[in-house]
Amino acid sequence: MKTTRIILWALLALVLFITAFMVHLPAGFALKQVERQLPPGLVLSQTQGTIWQGQTQVQWQGHHLGQVSWHIQVFKLLTAKLGAQLQWRLAGESLYADIELGQHQMQLAIPQGQVNLTQAAAPWVNQFFFLRGLQGDVHFREFNAIIDLEQLWPETIAGQLVVTDFKVMDIQIAQLEITPNQAVPGKKIDVVIQAENQGWHLSGQAELNAPNRYQYELKLQADSAQNFPDWADMMMRKTSATQAQAQKQGQW
Repeated sequence: MKTTRIILWALLALVLFITAFMVHLPAGFALKQVERQLPPGLVLSQTQGTIWQGQTQVQWQGHHLGQVSWHIQVFKLLTAKLGAQLQWRLAGESLYADIELGQHQMQLAIPQGQVNLTQAAAPWVNQFFFLRGLQGDVHFREFNAIIDLEQLWPETIAGQLVVTDFKVMDIQIAQLEITPNQAVPGKKIDVVIQAENQGWHLSGQAELNAPNRYQYELKLQADSAQNFPDWADMMMRKTSATQAQAQKQGQW
């Protein structure tokens, strides 16, 4: 009887030790164990906190991509899911996200946030020439999605992306609104597109089909022939002095 009691106390002490160790496990130590599995060029540094709540600086191919903070929701583990609250900060702007990862799907919610395109695209400018001179800010508005991890395709998606002060090459857009609507869960997404700049307005729809096909139809209306944008002459079919259309389908 005495031996059994000693064994039980020893097991309890072991469980308490392991629990305390895991609760206070430094995030820097944990990341060191997996850094060899990270993609080449991805560097995590100045890591602080624990694996449950902490922050780290992210670099990709020598370019600073900001600071990522996380807070793991421990109670989610009791339901065999991994839940976390993330915050990404870059150049004074921030993005908040709630993630819940299950065996077959991931739930993603971005209630608010803003990303500067110039900063975010910096690591890839030398690889993709059209990104040179890219400007603008992407604003997330109540964006949420449930993603099938086997198909890597949204089962549901909602919210809105708004791009302001967009500029790339000769294209300038004061505001671009992208609103996805799930038409057929897991198979097709309909996207409504609205854009405007001084003197013209663009509207249209796009259709994304699993796993990698797309098609879109856009219409542009200018207030006058003088306000008709130069880039539309190259990228759209001009139907009048103030109107143009574009249709395309393909795959990525």
